[in-house]
Amino acid sequence: MKRFWIIAFAILLTLALLGCTKQESSYIVNKNGTDYFVDTENKTISDDRNTYQYKFSGDASSFSITITYPNGSSYWCNQSEGHWTGGWSDDYDENAYVSADTLVDILQEKAPKRVNPGKITGALILIALGVFNAVLPYASWYLGNGWRYKNAEPSEAALIGYRITGTIAIIVGIILLLI
Repeated sequence: MKRFWIIAFAILLTLALLGCTKQESSYIVNKNGTDYFVDTENKTISDDRNTYQYKFSGDASSFSITITYPNGSSYWCNQSEGHWTGGWSDDYDENAYVSADTLVDILQEKAPKRVNPGKITGALILIALGVFNAVLPYASWYLGNGWRYKNAEPSEAALIGYRITGTIAIIVGIILLLI
């Protein structure tokens, strides 16, 4: 039973550490030989000469962006499931400042990725089965093979095999959560 609590604690600690990622409040992106400073708190993108305000919602694959240029003109675009729409204000001049496409690419580079709930569910099921095999190898053997025979007992090699398989399943499940 002590081993069960150690494995359970290790899994909970790993899952807790996965949730401790901190979003960067600013970062630098180099695009076409120019460094752009992105401030996510103030929602600005700055190059050597200008500062652009932006509004971003969504994730890297489905998003809505509005960029306001220093002269007050604006550009907007929406992308959802491969469909793109966009436009700009009447006073927008694509030659006066950095192109809107470049600024959108800069924002997309560090945009949050969409979480796949199926992957997370599969990883958690794999971890749960791994814990069951590692902590209760006799029960795993019985459910897999033992119920077929009268008065049968698993060999030590079979029990060790179930423990090893369970440990591998836990490791693979944790790796799936990390990627």
